[in-house]
Amino acid sequence: MSKRMPVKHIALTVLCSAVLAACGGGGSPETKLVDNAVAARKVIELIEALDTVEKIDAGDEASIKAAQKAFNNLSNDQKALVSKTSIEKLEAALKALAGLSGNSSNPDAPQTDNANPNANNNSAEIKDDKSLAPLNKPAPVHTSFISSSGAQQHNPHLQLRQVDGKPAFVDNQIGLIRNLDLKKNDTVVLDGAVLTNSAEDNPAIQVNYLTPESSITKYTSAGSTKENISPLFGKEHGIYSEVKTSLDDEIKSQYDEMKKAWEIIKDDKADPKAVAEAKKKVQEALPLYAEDFDYNDFVEIARNHQEAFTEEGMKEMVDNIDADLLKNYHSAAKIAEAWQKIRKGDEKGWETLKQFEPKFTSKLLWRVALDANSNNAIDGMEGSTPKTADVMHGIAYVHKDKNKLAFDKEFDGVYVIKFINGVRVTLHDPAAAGWTEQTFAHYVDLNNLVNHGYQSLGNETPIASVPTEGTATYRGLTTSYLTETGKPACQLTANVVAVADFAKKGLSFKTTNPTFHILENGVRVSTPVAGYEMSGSASWQANSNSFKGQVATKEHGFKGNLNGKFYGSQVDEIGGTYGLSNATQQLIGGYGAKRQ
Repeated sequence: MSKRMPVKHIALTVLCSAVLAACGGGGSPETKLVDNAVAARKVIELIEALDTVEKIDAGDEASIKAAQKAFNNLSNDQKALVSKTSIEKLEAALKALAGLSGNSSNPDAPQTDNANPNANNNSAEIKDDKSLAPLNKPAPVHTSFISSSGAQQHNPHLQLRQVDGKPAFVDNQIGLIRNLDLKKNDTVVLDGAVLTNSAEDNPAIQVNYLTPESSITKYTSAGSTKENISPLFGKEHGIYSEVKTSLDDEIKSQYDEMKKAWEIIKDDKADPKAVAEAKKKVQEALPLYAEDFDYNDFVEIARNHQEAFTEEGMKEMVDNIDADLLKNYHSAAKIAEAWQKIRKGDEKGWETLKQFEPKFTSKLLWRVALDANSNNAIDGMEGSTPKTADVMHGIAYVHKDKNKLAFDKEFDGVYVIKFINGVRVTLHDPAAAGWTEQTFAHYVDLNNLVNHGYQSLGNETPIASVPTEGTATYRGLTTSYLTETGKPACQLTANVVAVADFAKKGLSFKTTNPTFHILENGVRVSTPVAGYEMSGSASWQANSNSFKGQVATKEHGFKGNLNGKFYGSQVDEIGGTYGLSNATQQLIGGYGAKRQ
């Protein structure tokens, strides 16, 4: 029997409720557009509350009939705002109900002939004719980052993943990023990665970690952040890396400890007990590598070993790095042989170890793997197999073109976080976009069959602070991925314009300047593409700071769901996600925009 959706389920549902599609035919008044959106929304909620087909019994008849009647009472324009998914669910419920009574026909089925799910939103926009007072906020410094004491896991969140071997949008999974509480001299946990802000005057991003084996780098068209990792090798300078990793402190500590231990072991005058204790420390650490290798050379070698951004793929990568060390460096092979002798009780192995003084454990290989992995995520990879299809083009839009020009300053910055299991998180730099309250993250988690995920992050507007009158225009940007089974994903960027009418609880949404980006030999090639402009509208309920709706592309037959939230104490910004599809392709993205 049908039951009302539990509160927990409602909280976790991000995009499954399709609210608004584009209105076709041109020229309907703004008020009618919003009224249609509200009417369609009520019907969608009735359909969402229905049980799945396999659970339907005679007790569901009243709720199914009520949803059917409500749908059939909609105008054609209103029906066009109900997603195909909702219509199919209602039709399936009616068929199941008819089957219970032995009647396979249903003359009262929802009348969808006049609905136009593929219609584009060419209707008049909601007007910004009663603008809220301007914010007049200063632009954020380039090192600043957003902060929020609120929970992030229930913000707009959408995954494009494999379900029963097919691509599908899923919005009922918990958000990857749970916390984003940034304070001076305090830490913010980003699902393991910890951003630390220790600037005395202006907030600035520094990075530490709680979760082992992860890395972070900030990348712009000017290049990436550079971490001086020379102290890891007992030097002051000369060795640099694009990433800071969670392993760095441990590698440095092990190096210092092994250096002291070898000084004692090689000292002929050292106390025998001290020598025995030093040998014990070396055996416990099990250092496998000496200092006779070039770190950056091995990062480049490691990049060519990667095939899959999965946990297994990363392990294979580390094994291959180890094999290269053994093959190309005499010391590595001799150290490995020495440890084999010691394990067998042959103390002569210590003479070999004293010769090379190994100070690095396998932790160094994990760091090399993370460094190479981050390089591949940013700069792309060679090949076209399904294992690399989602990231083979790198993050193209933050690279320079053949004329050494950046694409657009608002798109020019990302934080890339990598985990040793292959998960990659790409945070759009809010400072680059001029945002102070929100941003969005794209992530890939192939271990869990998530080809692409987007999550909105930020300091949400308190529900009581959402205005009940006035209007506002929001301008911003979006990044997205266009996917098709068996083909590399294409990166798409666009500008965003949204207009909110707080009295009507309605919002129009559109994108302009859609552009595809790829890398050719490390150089960005950007191509404007017609027909991928999106338009649609959304609405929200009283006592809510989030909105839901539906969007469609101007051409190419894409339609789908839009989800968003207001951020900042004065509805300063909006952010969210969307997922659209046509017969063979999917388009998934995240967006953010600030009030003008």
